[in-house]
Amino acid sequence: MNQCLARTDTPKQVAFAYVDFDFYEPDKDALALLDAHTVPGALVMVDDYGFFSEGAQLATDEFVASCNGRWRLDKPIAMAGHFVVLTKIA
Repeated sequence: MNQCLARTDTPKQVAFAYVDFDFYEPDKDALALLDAHTVPGALVMVDDYGFFSEGAQLATDEFVASCNGRWRLDKPIAMAGHFVVLTKIA
């Protein structure tokens, strides 16, 4: 994942992203990259939150906690699946 993050041809702005790496480090890296390339109103779906491994949930929870209110985490109803939606607030 870190090799991908070093690329210079990545989008400068992202409005929607679907993060499905399942494990802590790649989810953490993806969220950090997206934080730098999204504007308020952007949506990020993180798959396998609380499912498959603890990594996705831990990385997501730590990310939201460290962002000082820039992101809101919403959990859809359980029957929708194992994912959360992050909305960039500021």
